Amino acid sequence: MDSPHWSPDGQYIKTERTDRTQRGLGRVPNSTLCIFDTKTQHWSTLYKGFFTYSSFSSDSRSIYFLRFAGDPAILCIPVTGGEAKVVVGLKDFLLPEHSAYGLGWTRPTRL
Repeated sequence: MDSPHWSPDGQYIKTERTDRTQRGLGRVPNSTLCIFDTKTQHWSTLYKGFFTYSSFSSDSRSIYFLRFAGDPAILCIPVTGGEAKVVVGLKDFLLPEHSAYGLGWTRPTRL
């Protein structure tokens, strides 16, 4: 588990699990967004893919995150599960730059 964070209302804990077998192979690692509901004492998987920088909404009902592979975008997914929806596309705004030291961001070469 990486980056555990409590929701603002204290009901949930979110984590990002990263597939560490992908590091050092010239590929960005795949991650899994998981959530723990303290009321039900149950873990759920919300999203799998190439993403980072997840954060709870202020009302604790959603999690926002940055998808950086394929079609870069900021996405939102309900803490109860369901489909992740694009909030804003970033295809022409930021491009991922992967290095041995992690993920960095550069301005696009074309506008």
